[in-house]
Amino acid sequence: MSRIFSENIRLLALAALLAAALCAGGESARAADTPDTVTVAITLPPSILGRGSASFWDDVLKLQSILKKKYQINLVVRKEDSWEKVIRLLENGQADIAPLPPYHYASSLRRRQNLPFSPLAVFESENSTGSRHCIYMIPGDEGFPKADDPIDLLVASRVAFPDETEWVVLNLIFRDSIYRFEASTYMYFFESFQLLNRESAALALLFGQLDAVVMDEIGMKYVVEMDGRLAKASPIQCTGKLPNTPIVARKSMKPALRKKILGILTSMHNSPDFSQFRKYFKASDSRWVDAGKTDYSPWKEIARVSASSGWDKVFAALPVGD
Repeated sequence: MSRIFSENIRLLALAALLAAALCAGGESARAADTPDTVTVAITLPPSILGRGSASFWDDVLKLQSILKKKYQINLVVRKEDSWEKVIRLLENGQADIAPLPPYHYASSLRRRQNLPFSPLAVFESENSTGSRHCIYMIPGDEGFPKADDPIDLLVASRVAFPDETEWVVLNLIFRDSIYRFEASTYMYFFESFQLLNRESAALALLFGQLDAVVMDEIGMKYVVEMDGRLAKASPIQCTGKLPNTPIVARKSMKPALRKKILGILTSMHNSPDFSQFRKYFKASDSRWVDAGKTDYSPWKEIARVSASSGWDKVFAALPVGD
């Protein structure tokens, strides 16, 4: 099975779509007779609440049309198959703005302190710019079996995660349990791994094809909106709250333009200009807010631990089944 490089499938798809719009809004202040070209880099998700990538791309095309007619913007979207490639585009100036999973942003910051881009806005859900990442399971009719440690419920289980972030989360949770998730022993604990987008993983959990899935709370809210039966999925163990996905912009962008972009971002959830995209905010009562001094050091520490423990290398070699 080909690997899925999205970090927060629904959330990052939303970020990709809206980052483009918001960047465009700021640029529209220039001369109306000269369209501005704005490049947004994304990884195109294969599924968004059960809607295929073609449906998502239809929304992108609608967005491009709105921007061209109303904001005199020529929107260029660069689709890549990994966040590493998106980061390279930002670094070499081939992209102006992008949604970036916080784990990948922190990993980049750890490798290079003088990144040419920085967070402009951060995703807020239910008045919080942080969310937990959890291991979800569906209890039986009599609830979960008694266990000395919730992790015991995962013995010989079939577990799925959508990306490297949630693989690292799984390791973090194991690190704080009675177990140690070492590269040499993980294969003896689980029955199998699957790398699936959140929607597919959640449905497989619902229909008994998986025993557990790892995802963030915001992602779970969206899959519950997709199928209400998933509301019975319960977290057996979670991280503390970690900073949400940022939209990053190149530091070389003019301050006035950054300010305009941020102004549009923070009103996007209720802007009449983009009312047809409001569905992306509905499920989790969400919006973009000023990233300000949002502290991504928790993710930076997680990236450090992942590298020093070899979790990133193990991820690349995991025996992931279809």
